[in-house]
Amino acid sequence: ANITGLNATAPINYTHPHVIIGGDSGTQKVIVVGNKHTNCSACGVAGWTVSAGTLNSDAPSWTTLLQIKSWTASYKAGIFGLTRLNTDKVVIFYYDGTNMLASRHDDSAAVGSTSGWDALDGTDNSQTTISSDDPVGNILGGEGSAVGLLSSDVAWFAWLDASNDINTRRWNGSSLDTEMTPIASATST
Repeated sequence: ANITGLNATAPINYTHPHVIIGGDSGTQKVIVVGNKHTNCSACGVAGWTVSAGTLNSDAPSWTTLLQIKSWTASYKAGIFGLTRLNTDKVVIFYYDGTNMLASRHDDSAAVGSTSGWDALDGTDNSQTTISSDDPVGNILGGEGSAVGLLSSDVAWFAWLDASNDINTRRWNGSSLDTEMTPIASATST
């Protein structure tokens, strides 16, 4: 059992890999981010882990795995989305068992350093609280997404809350706008 870049071995402790091209200390690389579990059978998410590999290689070399964020295991927790902002930022959208959060990584920073993952406003080694909603979750993780603009620092975050309502909130480039009125959604598989 192997997720490229995460080097998972049995039991599988990494799931839900997200892949994006972004910068690592000024060099464009393939960045792989995945949920890290406490163990395979419990599947309680304990955080997310990142690694980066060289481009244009059939056998890329990967940076050392680094668990950037960690928390008490929760089956609803984990990565909801990964997107680019402007031309020089990667943003990860996730739930830590308490809040819906976002952290950004600037291309000039080292992807394998916790101090390189910041709040959306650039506050070092921090995160931005998008919502205190308890999302829909199951053994496979929650439902949500993040979409950023390549021409600015604007991003939209969307997720299903515990009532199966669709929630949306925008980061306008410098602060969070008011969360949009949730849209009722019929419960479905």
